[in-house]
Amino acid sequence: MARSDNVKALAHKLVARLEARRDSMPNGYFIPLQTLIDEACNFADNGAAEAANKAVKNREFKRRVVSANPNDPQAPVALLEDWELFAESPQLLDYLKSRTARSGDGTYVLADLLKGISGKGSNADLKKKFELAILEKVQSGAAPDIVLKKMTETEKARALAAQVIARLESRRASAPNSYFIPFQTLIDEVRSSVDKSIAQATDAAVVKEVKNRIVSANPNDPQAPVALLEDLKAFAESPQLLGYLKSRTTPRDDGTYVLGDLKKGIAGGGKAADLKRMFDSAMQQKITSGAAPGVLLRQPPARRPSAAEIAAQVAENLVKVLESQRPLGSGAYPATLRRLAELADLDPQRDAKKILSAAASRKFQQHALVVGAKDLDALAVMIHDVGRLAEIPQVLESALRAARTKTKRLHKPDDLAKKVFGSKNENSELRKQFAAAMVKQCHADALPPTIGAIAFEDGPQFFLIDDLLPASLRRRAAETSDRGLGSRGGAPVSDQRPSQPTPETAKDDGAAPAPANTDVTLDGVYEEFVRKFEEAFSRLDRQHGGYNFVSLAELRRELGSYSRAEFDQGLRRLRIEGRFTLSGAQSKQGLSDEVREAGINEAGHLLTYASRRK
Repeated sequence: MARSDNVKALAHKLVARLEARRDSMPNGYFIPLQTLIDEACNFADNGAAEAANKAVKNREFKRRVVSANPNDPQAPVALLEDWELFAESPQLLDYLKSRTARSGDGTYVLADLLKGISGKGSNADLKKKFELAILEKVQSGAAPDIVLKKMTETEKARALAAQVIARLESRRASAPNSYFIPFQTLIDEVRSSVDKSIAQATDAAVVKEVKNRIVSANPNDPQAPVALLEDLKAFAESPQLLGYLKSRTTPRDDGTYVLGDLKKGIAGGGKAADLKRMFDSAMQQKITSGAAPGVLLRQPPARRPSAAEIAAQVAENLVKVLESQRPLGSGAYPATLRRLAELADLDPQRDAKKILSAAASRKFQQHALVVGAKDLDALAVMIHDVGRLAEIPQVLESALRAARTKTKRLHKPDDLAKKVFGSKNENSELRKQFAAAMVKQCHADALPPTIGAIAFEDGPQFFLIDDLLPASLRRRAAETSDRGLGSRGGAPVSDQRPSQPTPETAKDDGAAPAPANTDVTLDGVYEEFVRKFEEAFSRLDRQHGGYNFVSLAELRRELGSYSRAEFDQGLRRLRIEGRFTLSGAQSKQGLSDEVREAGINEAGHLLTYASRRK
């Protein structure tokens, strides 16, 4: 048999095999072409498969059989007389889906499916019939995963917006006065019940589409409640709107809300502005009638703190500063009320009454004790140090200065104890301990060098060594002290007007004197020195708790790139400009060698700490 006759015979055999399948299953015999060839080859010799592949291209085969895609052996085939039945078959639809990419929402677009049917003639008819069949299924809802065309983002938003409005109308029908729910809740409900093709529309696009039908308390907040425009008045008066606005407003300390603050939660113009006006009117009526007890018409005027409250706050600040000075030792602690006020950012001259009132308050006296006269130069100590007050030279000096008069300069220890602890009965034991400690120091010859004592039959009496000097010398000493460290209490006293030591007053006490020459200059680099000094001071002050009290030893280490002369000249200019002030200790006992070396000796006084002027 000729080869062409063999191919023709095989073509007839493939057709016959397809007809046999149809006879057994008329509506489901549409199988892939490759499956048909494989089945037919089972009834022929081994070379029939190759011949069969040629047979499908034979004119006889093409005249009797239609394929979804003649170029794809996996495409299903059917007898030509059954092409209409083939067009509506699930086998053809499944094949086309397997060759088509889904849209982002998981659906198929009809136009994309049609691309899977290729060829002319009978295939063109097959494509038209398939399109009509799918159109019918889509319209009847029998093909939920197929869309007629790919929707634009705007079309999706409009479709979803229509469903949102419909859902809100349905809610209103069941609860006319309380259907106002958050927009996010509403749109989530709708998305869960619509096709994926429109559920992907963004919230922002939907909000834009519904703005002519729906009003929101705040279009930028998906948790804001919404309502249909025709229910604007009911929405303005609703508890749902009030509850939302409260959730977005910070209440006052007493838990109440101010109407003006609540209204800020309603954002936007147009209908939102109308909603705000209606809400304001409704709330004013409720507040006036007592129906809104937690809402105020306006912010009450701020309550001014009482004198007692001010005193308590100042007292707390003074105690904190005093406690921070205690570890610094002699020269910083005990401290005068004046010094504590300066370190607490108070103005001793302007706030004198406030400071003294605070020192007399119960809050201050629970933690600290004021020694001597109740003025700004009185010493303050922590209450847990009262047992050793007699050991502190500044306390003894302060008590003597408080007790002295023009005609009386000798004082019994009991009298001095009253100046320290007062005359109240509850302090009698403390007074006894203080007086006994003074007597003990006198007998042990351990009194401070500034204090003397004379023995009498009933015990020693004490006086200030200064009182042995003629009045003219005392005045001169006082003037000198005013220029350096004050003689009262031993607390650090700030330099009010920087001065250079003179040959008559400067002494070498272990610290180099401030430069008196002009050989060293910071011209051209002074601004850089100021910047570095300010930065170093701020950094060290923060490390020590922010009490505006930094040692010169630490500052010199931080600015080690400058010589001592350069540092001293730069610091002197800062003091002259009123930016910084220096202070130190009356006694140099207990100071480390580094602190002594870093200090500046002026008028016989060693200045060891810097403070920034406020």
